Amino acid sequence: MNHPLQAHFYDIFHAHSINHTQAEKCWHALATHYNEPHRHYHNLTHIQAMIGYFQQYHNEQLSVEFFQNTFADFLENGLIDNALIYRVTQLIMLTEGHQLTDDSDNDAKLFLDMDLSILGQPWAVYQHYANHIRKEYARVAQADYQHGRKSVLAKF
Repeated sequence: MNHPLQAHFYDIFHAHSINHTQAEKCWHALATHYNEPHRHYHNLTHIQAMIGYFQQYHNEQLSVEFFQNTFADFLENGLIDNALIYRVTQLIMLTEGHQLTDDSDNDAKLFLDMDLSILGQPWAVYQHYANHIRKEYARVAQADYQHGRKSVLAKF
């Protein structure tokens, strides 16, 4: 499976002299998870877009360093630092309700802005997103889904 994000990850692995076998193992685990059949929107393409936003709005060097540090540690030690896992989990969990708290830092604000940037896209792009989100929630009855989506969008 080739994805444009794969080359980005391999570049990072290579920059840290991580052997190709380890890089392939890590990429395979990531790609397998984000290519699961139920993932129509929250997949590798979404991750690639989030990285692109981060590079555009934050700082390209910081995003490269983030991935280098994260994956170098993972591959060299077989684990990711618990503090980093906790931080990334915090940011991802914010996307569940898209609500900031009084102690939300700039990273949290930027992360939610990036995640919600789809709402400001041209109609065709938004419609593609909406169709894929609906597919991810195919198990939910149409009436319940419409009510839930309306509630979520009303919060914004």
